[in-house]
Amino acid sequence: MAGRLVAVLRGAAALVVEFFLMLEASACVGEEGLPADGRGELVGDGDGRVEGPRRAGTRFMHPIHWAEATPGPTLSGMSTTNKAGMDKVVVITGASGGIGAELAKQLGARGAKVVLAARRKEELDAVAAEIGENALAAVTDVTKRGDVEHLAKAALERFGRIDVWVNNAGRGISRSVSDLGDDDLDAMWRDNMKSVVYGIQAVLPHFKQRNAGQIVNVSSGLSRAPLAPVRAAYGAVKSAVNMLTASLRVELRATHPGIHVTLLLPGVVATEFGLNSLGVGIVDNRKLPGAQPVEGAAGAIVDVIENPRSEAYTSSFIADVIARYRREPDAFEAEIASRQQR
Repeated sequence: MAGRLVAVLRGAAALVVEFFLMLEASACVGEEGLPADGRGELVGDGDGRVEGPRRAGTRFMHPIHWAEATPGPTLSGMSTTNKAGMDKVVVITGASGGIGAELAKQLGARGAKVVLAARRKEELDAVAAEIGENALAAVTDVTKRGDVEHLAKAALERFGRIDVWVNNAGRGISRSVSDLGDDDLDAMWRDNMKSVVYGIQAVLPHFKQRNAGQIVNVSSGLSRAPLAPVRAAYGAVKSAVNMLTASLRVELRATHPGIHVTLLLPGVVATEFGLNSLGVGIVDNRKLPGAQPVEGAAGAIVDVIENPRSEAYTSSFIADVIARYRREPDAFEAEIASRQQR
């Protein structure tokens, strides 16, 4: 079973790679694309279109090249303003490793004050120590409302305010729809939805009082396309996070226009996320073909903090994959299904 799961996930990743090889070939004959600088720069709007600077005749860099690149904290095409003077207090959940830890480091390097939340105290303390005096480590179980409320209070006591709250913590699962049990569904809702709601509700009174602040909810490309059907429950709950995020944005628009609510959609990122997932098989995302370097994914969050907007993808690649699925869902699903049968 574990071997079959790995094959399915590799097949999905390979489909993405093949898609971008096709895009690269077309770009070589003059279509618009993003510079092939290996930095996985993002940005997309809600329709999957790529925003930001574009140059005719430049080539797409397909995901498999990411592993060969050396991305820095500032992504090509993204804001480079305030690089060493970001006067913000940012709370980050899931900050003991992966995207959360890298985000904290990039923000710390820009001068931001960061509050790091996770359950793993030793790893959390190590990240905070690397950042220095502008970091506060707060051991937090984001599936417990009381812990999240305490996190908000700790941030306010230490730094006096909160400017940005990043709901980054989450957990995956690899199990087919036909095999999902009640415990699986409860775990996905608890870890990926209730944790987000707890974060929103803990910080929102502070933001409303100031009519200022930003909530960033980290979702997934799997919430918008069935790239890996064995991750269906995870993608389904992340789809709910998407709607929750949009609804909150509409709710606040008239009464508190100074509060920004942002949805961030990563693809496969080279972190230990897969190793911490539930279900069958152990898949290390860092070994999957086409995985985006964690520096690029974290850099995309830095960019939406510096330049708030409603939605963003962590790379143009995942944005274009989603756009293709919306254009031709039947053909896209047929390709995914054919790979599962191999």
